[in-house]
Amino acid sequence: MPRLTFSATFDHPVEEVFRWHARPGAFERLVPPWDDVTVRARRGTIVDGDELEMSVRQGPLAITWLARHEGYVQDRQFVDVQVRGPFARWRHVHQFAPLGPAHSTLHDQVDLRLPLHPVSDWIAGRAVARRLARLFAFRHQRTQADLDRHRRFADRPRLRVGIAGADQRPGRALAAFLATGGHDVCAIERDGDRVVARAPFDVPASPAIPPPALDALILTAASDDTWGGAHHAFDVIGRLPIPPRRLIVACPVPDPQMPLLSAASSSARDLGVGFAVVSTPALTDWVSCDTLIESVHVALMLGDQVEPPSS
Repeated sequence: MPRLTFSATFDHPVEEVFRWHARPGAFERLVPPWDDVTVRARRGTIVDGDELEMSVRQGPLAITWLARHEGYVQDRQFVDVQVRGPFARWRHVHQFAPLGPAHSTLHDQVDLRLPLHPVSDWIAGRAVARRLARLFAFRHQRTQADLDRHRRFADRPRLRVGIAGADQRPGRALAAFLATGGHDVCAIERDGDRVVARAPFDVPASPAIPPPALDALILTAASDDTWGGAHHAFDVIGRLPIPPRRLIVACPVPDPQMPLLSAASSSARDLGVGFAVVSTPALTDWVSCDTLIESVHVALMLGDQVEPPSS
């Protein structure tokens, strides 16, 4: 197949766009919702010699894809090369260039060869090219949207955030979004009677450590049991060595539970913890996860305390 190039222009400086791609969580943000991809091992980031091993499911088959990075140039380029995977050859060059002080371009250049080349080019070449065009259109749109969201609060300090529920899809998506925005994110987990912290993107899982002092603890829940979620979050707070400055519970909020949240708000005040409830749609797909990210991000950065009605 010929070299394929997919380009995008961003109204953000090249350093900012490159930095977004280099941070933990960027790969997770760039995987489209229609692809079933699971990270199996991660060694490093995007500098030369770092590797990412993933499982890509195609129907009933799970294919292992091992990519190694090379060609790293700060703010200008990094390259991933397939070591083992579905293609006979894959080399993806990410090239960044400034367009003045406030804009930039990204050129994704893909050199690939299908198995059973050249017969496979004639049979499947066009379908593969169309699939890649859709993939990179999503990646570029996601990059622009995330950078725009973070720019809204660029004048505010980056925060240390714990996420309870980072092992579920909504929590994983939120952790990746916040980490690519420069926030220090950790997963907060129960380990028997104690609470521990882990790096959310380490695979295999990093060793558990004592939780650090948090600017905010966020609980994400796909169900509409807001009261149960708040109760769980307060249980976690009670086991933290230092209470967080704020607690944000994000999940659908049914009307009958609204009065119960007044008690949760009072409990938070007793602990000296700011309390916010972010009502979201049912977290059933990637669109609702995106809505969750937008709502939680605003509550986190503005520090709004959403007080539920007393009756």
